Amino acid sequence: MNAERLLQHYEKIADAPEAIARLRRFVLDLAVRGKLVPQDAKDEPASELLTRIEKAKARLVKAGELRKPRDLDSGGDVNKAYSIPSTWRWVRLDGVGAIVGGGTPSASDAYNFAEPGEGVPWLTPADLGGYSKLYISRGSRDLSETGARTSSATLMPKGTVLFTSRAPIGYVAIAANPISTNQGFKSIVPYVADCSRFIATAMKAFAPEIDAKAPGTTFKEVSGKVVAAVPFPLPPLAEQHRIVAKVDELMDLCERLETARAGREAVRDRLAAANLARFNAPDPETFRNDARFALDALPALTTRPDQIKDLRRTILNLAVRGKLVPQDPNDEPGSELLKLIATEIATYGEANCIGTVQTDLIADEKLPFAAPTGWEWTRLSTLFKVITDGDHQPPPKADTGVAFLTIGNITSGRLDFTGCRLVPEAYFKSLAPYRTPAKSDILYTVVGATYGRPALVETERPFCVQRHIAILKPVEAMSVRFLMTLLASPLIYDQATNSITGTAQPTIGLRPLRNFLAPLPPLAEQHRIVAKVGALMALCDRLEASLTATVATRRRLLDALLAEALAPADASLSGVSDRQTVATVSGDPEKVIFAERSAYILSLAYERHRFARRERTFGHVKAQKILHLVEAEAGFDLGRAPIRDAAGPNDFKHMLAVEQWARGHERFVFETNGAGYLLRQLSNFDKSLKTEHGPDPHTRAIATRLIDILVPMDTRQAEIFATVYSAWNNLLIEGKAPTDTEIVCAARDDWHPDKLKLPAGEFFAALAKLRLEGIVPKGTGKFVHGPYQKALFN
Repeated sequence: MNAERLLQHYEKIADAPEAIARLRRFVLDLAVRGKLVPQDAKDEPASELLTRIEKAKARLVKAGELRKPRDLDSGGDVNKAYSIPSTWRWVRLDGVGAIVGGGTPSASDAYNFAEPGEGVPWLTPADLGGYSKLYISRGSRDLSETGARTSSATLMPKGTVLFTSRAPIGYVAIAANPISTNQGFKSIVPYVADCSRFIATAMKAFAPEIDAKAPGTTFKEVSGKVVAAVPFPLPPLAEQHRIVAKVDELMDLCERLETARAGREAVRDRLAAANLARFNAPDPETFRNDARFALDALPALTTRPDQIKDLRRTILNLAVRGKLVPQDPNDEPGSELLKLIATEIATYGEANCIGTVQTDLIADEKLPFAAPTGWEWTRLSTLFKVITDGDHQPPPKADTGVAFLTIGNITSGRLDFTGCRLVPEAYFKSLAPYRTPAKSDILYTVVGATYGRPALVETERPFCVQRHIAILKPVEAMSVRFLMTLLASPLIYDQATNSITGTAQPTIGLRPLRNFLAPLPPLAEQHRIVAKVGALMALCDRLEASLTATVATRRRLLDALLAEALAPADASLSGVSDRQTVATVSGDPEKVIFAERSAYILSLAYERHRFARRERTFGHVKAQKILHLVEAEAGFDLGRAPIRDAAGPNDFKHMLAVEQWARGHERFVFETNGAGYLLRQLSNFDKSLKTEHGPDPHTRAIATRLIDILVPMDTRQAEIFATVYSAWNNLLIEGKAPTDTEIVCAARDDWHPDKLKLPAGEFFAALAKLRLEGIVPKGTGKFVHGPYQKALFN
């Protein structure tokens, strides 16, 4: 059965995006296709079950309880959507059960209703909202005898499959006892009672398709005619029971997987919160060690984008509190910087006829925190030459002219001119200079749900802005990047939130904005803070990229498994994709994805070497080192489990699997030249760089840069370079702050006996090269175990 491998990997793919919901839907899909359990030749075929159904319907017609039905097995108007086992039959849904609607008595007459248990059981779709059990006995209220008699509600027997046809479409349950419904149901009363469980399973599978056929948008409802005509795959009764049992088993497993995942997420959330608390409420005595521990733990605890967002906020919070970098007593203090700023603002005001802005005095007891040594508290207005906004009058429109930006043109701290309005150039020239943004100014949104977002002007293109955007012109004595950090920090955002007026449209006035409290560090420290924030934000970017890659891998694995499970059991290999073919051969679709990714990186590396006429240096050793560095630095998961080998960080099994896949798909081979192995292209080499599993543009750029650094190196240099990087990363993962000597010792003395044959000076040179190229591990790469350690961990 094609679904077997999916079921084997059930727990492995549980963390893919919406995996549990997709698995539930897929189990139902397999159930109605005859792919969930094997067929048994001893089962009474569905044709015999149809004969029983015919007899049951004939009895109902004779008793006057049912109109004369259509021929069940004619199938003339049944849309046979897919192939089913030979022992099954396609029929219409009304061929296996009567379709029954419902009714509601006058709601204005209280005597039409009764308390639950005191009248006739009656359901509305709302009674099934959030209801997780399969069987239901009654709703939130019953019908009285009068209400049941005066409405079109029909009392249906135990075992009726209840299906909501509106508000919303698709809730499914089974009547635990005789029950009636309102008109929001098109229920199925099975002609053979033993079929009710399979019918309920099938209706859950068909619900999305039935919903899609319903007319309307705001209020959708499906008619009894549409429900009656739903094509229904009817299995033998014995197989129905096996299918239902397997569905119950797998749905229970889904429930347990969901509970386990929720538990894991809750634990990670608590640990992540505790980890960030080390930053947000730091102990001055232990902050450095706490910070290193917290950073080392981040990759293991960060599994969702919102956690990375919290980390970014924490970094900004530390930056403006003076906790991110150490203070230097030799720095010129903030008090001196304030004098320079005051002079610059006065000069600008005189030149532009701008009066002095009055700000409130600062009361010590209202300060958010004690300023570090050399820092000063001030108001935001004292850090900018002017804080103003756009023209308050609606600007004239024009087909040509100068760009006019609104809040919608500010996204993720950047300006986006796409689709912006234009205003006449004459209007633009009429604006005061301080109302027109210039390069290095900062824009700040002050109106609407997206208030409090700064954006740095990095273009020399002339433009103007609407009044919902504040224009902040920094003084030259300040670091503009530090001011961006300050404006993006929780310290300023919280003040913005507290100053808001209006409810329908939140607004930050210019006067409150100018009065925001702002900490002022020495200029030299501002530059150090900006550098540290940049490095940490780069780490966040890498975590985000790694998380995205992991999510994509799990999604693709799930997609591959689902595609394989749905493929015909006798499908020839020539009729399926590369991924499906190898999945069938190798038995592990996840490894196929990793093989395709790795083949992409190796093909890219070969191309870069060939471009530089260095392809004869690109053999097994270099290939493994490139794979290791790309996986670690770019966060591009290749599925490797590296060990400490004489030639550096290697994963032989992974490399062998990649080579087998590449050879099998005519991409490339590594062939011996007597002294080693070199890559040789095969007929489909170009396809390696066109795979859907390749990196995104940002990750590819990082990978290309890493490859280009290794291109000029010979095998020995590349081996030492990657080994030093890996040893350094290992030490960081272990929570150490290693010296250069300790890094070299870990890469040479403690790595492998063969490394002692190489001069220590070459390892120090590799360390210097890493720093020169900005390739500094953060402890986020994979730990490279010794051969025996790896065996223990596996």
